[in-house]
Amino acid sequence: MFVQLVHFEVKPGLIDRFLEVFRVNIVGTRQEPGSIRFDLLQSADDENTFMMYEVFESEAALEAHRDTDHYRTTVEGLDGLLVRPRSKTFLRLAMPDLFGRAPEAARAPDRP
Repeated sequence: MFVQLVHFEVKPGLIDRFLEVFRVNIVGTRQEPGSIRFDLLQSADDENTFMMYEVFESEAALEAHRDTDHYRTTVEGLDGLLVRPRSKTFLRLAMPDLFGRAPEAARAPDRP
């Protein structure tokens, strides 16, 4: 499993446009065979701050995602909408749930 959080700070007044642009990526990515989770989260404290929680089967699945038209269209569409370039945090699943879809090898049986 390959997990990343992508951080976005949207310019004030551009949230609706950001969501419109990002919807293309969400719809396309959720149809990719290597995509397990693809959730856009909005901060409860700052409406202009978003995070994308992404779980892919592998790093190769993430690379395949980056080669899609919907990804490239979204990246181009974000131009001018963000306060600063998006940043990424890469993670490992320590105690995954994933609605029962996580393979046994990804589970942490020695943890509660």
